[in-house]
Amino acid sequence: MVVADQLRASLERPSADGTIQLRESNRRTTLVPPLSWEVRGERAKPLLHLWAENCNVTRRVLSILEHANERIILNVECFGRTAPERLEIVRLNFERSPKQISREDFSDQLRRVLAAKFPDETAEKLSIAADLEHSLSGMYVRGISRKGSIRGAFLAVPDSESHDNIESSLTYALLWLERTRLSGRTGNVSFLRLVLPLGKSSLLVHQLAALDPRLPVQIYELNPRLETVEPVSPCSDGNIKTWLLPLRDSELPFLASNPISRVSCILLRTPLLFTLPSRIKR
Repeated sequence: MVVADQLRASLERPSADGTIQLRESNRRTTLVPPLSWEVRGERAKPLLHLWAENCNVTRRVLSILEHANERIILNVECFGRTAPERLEIVRLNFERSPKQISREDFSDQLRRVLAAKFPDETAEKLSIAADLEHSLSGMYVRGISRKGSIRGAFLAVPDSESHDNIESSLTYALLWLERTRLSGRTGNVSFLRLVLPLGKSSLLVHQLAALDPRLPVQIYELNPRLETVEPVSPCSDGNIKTWLLPLRDSELPFLASNPISRVSCILLRTPLLFTLPSRIKR
């Protein structure tokens, strides 16, 4: 049987049943169903066209290396590249929602972007799995960045997340930092890096003023189209939407008797560390 006929027969089962994941060059893409495909051109070296809502791939198939119920491994040529590559078409054993697929794709993109931005660092332990025991949400991608003996915790927010989830990300980043420090298996974790969607850092940079200044916090914004990350100064947006009001002498007795009421509105959404001025301590 020629390659084209073998390929058509191999694709009928996976494409009709379950969720499909493409694996090529250390990149994994979980396709949003349904998957469509077409085999055309030369029968000995046919063109394979795969497409879904979040993916569109065309490869020339040289041979079928492996064919099983759950997996097809192809030896393919990619346009613009000289060496053949390996393409795996894997049928997953459970259904993923479009939201889960989107977060998995974001995790893969984040790994590429961080590797390009920080070539001397290695991203480890990337995860989007929820850890309810330690209050870690599956809405964010978290991991460890390593450069020699230096370790840092990072947490990234997909662009698809809501306004509230972006605002809450600093809280979860602090929980992840605490978790990595307490685990003791990652060495000394010396900084926290928070990666936010493009143009969304203004939602929480003002919260950094309430943190312990000894904690190095890095804020970055990710451009998903260009696949770049750029640093954001904690002071870049903080003074645009905030201001100071003069403290009147008539307010001092009230502050002395009830200091918590003055800051509760600021800390209502996110539990942050703060220090009250010594003159109003009771």
